[in-house]
Amino acid sequence: MIYVIDCNEDCRRRTCSIIESEGMQATPLKSGEELLELDLSAVANCILADLRMPGLNGIMILDEVARRKYAPPVVITTAHADFDSAVAALRRGAFDLLEKPLKAMVLIDCLQRAMRAANLTFRAGMRNGQISTQLSLLSEREREVLRLHLQGASSKEIARALDIGSATADNYRSRVMQKLGARSAIDLAEIYCALGLCTSSDVCSTTFPAQQVSVVRTGAWHY
Repeated sequence: MIYVIDCNEDCRRRTCSIIESEGMQATPLKSGEELLELDLSAVANCILADLRMPGLNGIMILDEVARRKYAPPVVITTAHADFDSAVAALRRGAFDLLEKPLKAMVLIDCLQRAMRAANLTFRAGMRNGQISTQLSLLSEREREVLRLHLQGASSKEIARALDIGSATADNYRSRVMQKLGARSAIDLAEIYCALGLCTSSDVCSTTFPAQQVSVVRTGAWHY
């Protein structure tokens, strides 16, 4: 879904017509206030908002959207493009800035890219919600085992750190993998880092190959 926010009715109608001619769904809104009344987390979507509007303008919409758990891409449109407004919009996370009058091909290309980004963000959010549910199933001791395992500790080292037997440590680790649906240590690392729970000390070369450690440490798995 693409929400088209513009206080000018003709602009809204014309823009929605271009979008729908390419098979995409468009919902016209006359103000930023109308957008804030909507649940943006239900489906993947993006926002096309005019920079200058009464009430909530494009910059304010960027700020409001950024506060939400799911922040869809926001494309800013303006008939008064200048360096300062472009910088302000991009600094606040605008996906792109388009100058009016909108050119159909440029608009569609931008929105297609924005929707691809929106779909990735939406799927990642859904996945993180599932991961959060899975993590909530872990006991405190199982979380400790998970953290130590990701740091590269062996079963004996985990047992010694937690003052339990090696067999018990193995059982805890097996239960952790089963509850999280993980088939390998790399799966565990991906799940842990997907929620931003890992730090540079949470992965160790004794557990993961060097190239995979770099992936975790650089945040490539952080959604």
